[in-house]
Amino acid sequence: MLSRSLKSLINSCLDDKRTFAVYALPYHTPACIVAGENSLSSGGTLFINDFNNTFGKPLIINESSPTDEEDESVEPYNHSTEYDDYKQHLVSIINDLKRTGGKTVFSRTLCGDASGIDWAEVADRYFAAFPDTFRFIYYTPRTGAWLGASPEILLERQSGDNRVRTMSLAGTVNNDSTGNWDEKNIKEHNFVTQYITDIFNRLGIKADISPAEDVSFGTVKHLCNRISGEYTGDFFTAVNALSPTPALAGVPLADALHHISLHEPHPRRCYGGYVGVIDREGEHAYVNLRSVHFSPKHFCIYAGGGITSDSQPDDEWLETRNKVQKLNDIILSSVSNGR
Repeated sequence: MLSRSLKSLINSCLDDKRTFAVYALPYHTPACIVAGENSLSSGGTLFINDFNNTFGKPLIINESSPTDEEDESVEPYNHSTEYDDYKQHLVSIINDLKRTGGKTVFSRTLCGDASGIDWAEVADRYFAAFPDTFRFIYYTPRTGAWLGASPEILLERQSGDNRVRTMSLAGTVNNDSTGNWDEKNIKEHNFVTQYITDIFNRLGIKADISPAEDVSFGTVKHLCNRISGEYTGDFFTAVNALSPTPALAGVPLADALHHISLHEPHPRRCYGGYVGVIDREGEHAYVNLRSVHFSPKHFCIYAGGGITSDSQPDDEWLETRNKVQKLNDIILSSVSNGR
């Protein structure tokens, strides 16, 4: 998937703490951006915002980005979530939701020692494993280094087209499940669909909602409605209105954010925010999920699940494990290889 020269460049940028990004749109070959090095840049402009848009304007990586880097960047969180702690917080959230209704996306972390990991090799294998996703690896001093493969479009608009497209992607079961979607997953999914429709209405967009379909990612599948509408306004105005979506935060949004701040001990940072690219084909924003924050010392994988009044802690724990199993396996298998 990634050429030998591109993998060498990735590791060089990581070692030297140079701002860069390598990304691939679904079913596209990878493109590369290195700040301040026009001859190495074959991509468009990558943009990043963290959870709850705390950066304000998105961070930009392109060939014109400044190359004067800070000596230190933010280190990954380094404490894996223990099951007993997870269950205690989850039960509290579920009890609240039984009184108030709504949905909260509760996340956990899976952390480890990054010594000896060849992150370019990890990216190569992860990019190849999920060709139908938006795949990315990037570094900036403000964010640190991140790697992910997102199946979730936040917003997309093709060049020369006034139609924007997004999706409500929520509800999760094992990929080999053959039964109908249960009430808990349908309820969780419908919260997202309704929220996106409401945001579209506020932006003056008449939402066209496609029939529900299944979308697979590794060992799990999600319920999905594709949503589109005519929109000629500013792209990032719409993106920031949609982020964070109920698929990564919850609904009502204020209540969900309160649960997250109260019960999650870890900072989400870029997880649950968005990452995307502006190129000749158009504007493409994806949710930052199925991702890992890493440094030479540590890595931190994030996994979340939509919690409603019908959630069961054991099921949610298993769901979050399944969502990031492939990424964790690729990371751990690379430790013995190193570079």
